[in-house]
Amino acid sequence: MHPKNGAPIRPGHVYVAPPDYHLVLEPDVIRLVHGPKENGHRPAIDAMFRSAAKSYGDRVAGVLLTGYLDDGVAGLQEIQRNCGLSIVQDPNEATYPEMPRNALLAFQPDHCLPLEQIERLLAHLPNSAFGGRTMKVKKRAAKSSRSRDRIAVEPTAGPLAALACPECHGPLWQIPEGKLTRYQCLVGHRYSLVSLVAAHSEELESALWIALRVLEERITLQRRLAERSRDKGRSHGGQLFQDRIADNLKHAKVLRDILEQIGNTANGLAA
Repeated sequence: MHPKNGAPIRPGHVYVAPPDYHLVLEPDVIRLVHGPKENGHRPAIDAMFRSAAKSYGDRVAGVLLTGYLDDGVAGLQEIQRNCGLSIVQDPNEATYPEMPRNALLAFQPDHCLPLEQIERLLAHLPNSAFGGRTMKVKKRAAKSSRSRDRIAVEPTAGPLAALACPECHGPLWQIPEGKLTRYQCLVGHRYSLVSLVAAHSEELESALWIALRVLEERITLQRRLAERSRDKGRSHGGQLFQDRIADNLKHAKVLRDILEQIGNTANGLAA
């Protein structure tokens, strides 16, 4: 179910983040936060995992399954830092192995298992020992100075990265987190390196489509100018516009070829 903001956490329920809201956890309640996107997404796995780790510590079991890129990797590592249990699906059986594989490259989770074994592990977790730690069933108070609406760390935690945020175009700060490197802007948009590359690729493609549109509009306008010159008997002016049209058609073809190559690469169709 999609929870409501401030809803109590009840046993036997599976809560799914509603579109365009981060699902974050506080002691005993769920919060829905329309905060900055993380790794280009809202809801984001990292935001949920991080809040669970801060609020529930060693009572949390985080599971990262099949998926693209690496959203959730930093959050799962935060769960482990707070004495919770980190579980990653075996990439060899994952439909999309990139996400669990990125987690294994970033740190050593407590378990890397196929789905069937993950199911058995979760069923036996309460009151059990794992990794030298004990899953505590009793509630513990979470102490945090973090506002519930502030789900990103301060950008002063690292040096200026000399890169622009793909979302708001503000400056990005580089924040080291163990083997991971995160990037955050003043607004609070956060990226892993993998997600930042993907976001910049999307921004590049968008800019190329805009450039192609402007060229096509220019060609249309120049054709109208050429027609008007011919109607007024100005053959020299008409030929000048025709030459410019020919140049812009060449430029437009170059852009279309580049965009086709980008699309083929993104879809695994490149030669």
